[in-house]
Amino acid sequence: MSRAPRRRFVPQVSQESNLVTNEYETFCVKRVRKAFGISHFTFSKNDNVIFVGTYQSGMFKDPSIHIERAVYDDTKFDMLVKDRNSVFETYDRNKVMISRISVNRLSGICIRSWSATLVKTDKTINLTSKQPSINENGQLELFFGGKMTVTSVKNCILIDDSEFEVIGVRKIEKDTLEIDGRTDFSSIDLFSIGVASFLSN
Repeated sequence: MSRAPRRRFVPQVSQESNLVTNEYETFCVKRVRKAFGISHFTFSKNDNVIFVGTYQSGMFKDPSIHIERAVYDDTKFDMLVKDRNSVFETYDRNKVMISRISVNRLSGICIRSWSATLVKTDKTINLTSKQPSINENGQLELFFGGKMTVTSVKNCILIDDSEFEVIGVRKIEKDTLEIDGRTDFSSIDLFSIGVASFLSN
């Protein structure tokens, strides 16, 4: 029995997107792979590194990522990686959960389905991934408002309960993502989403 061909995801940059307005900031997440399942992550804006994180895969327990500010202070976070790299939970130094991100590959197509819960002091924000459109060639498309993007399963746009675009994740080169986030999201929220994009299956 032959398998149906997988639809290819093609990012498009020509159409309008609210991700390019003044209410959004752009950050960069980079990954450097080391030996023995270790990866180093950096989160920066305009080449100024804000957070660094180290990931090591675990054989007998769920792996985790330890996150610290690049300029040393007592701000620290831990991200737990669960369910075969499909669930990511970030905790502050007091072990209080500040985000839970779930990423799953949709069967038969080269895109991921995202859900993210971001915990704020006064509210909880639930986000889901925007579904791509299908062009006349049967290709899946997302629109990033003219910003640089290369074809990748890591590309996604997260929307809120009103279906408003609030976060965009774009692969721009190997092991490098750019994240466009609304200014009311914290740096650790956006860094967690970037790391989850790299590590999810």
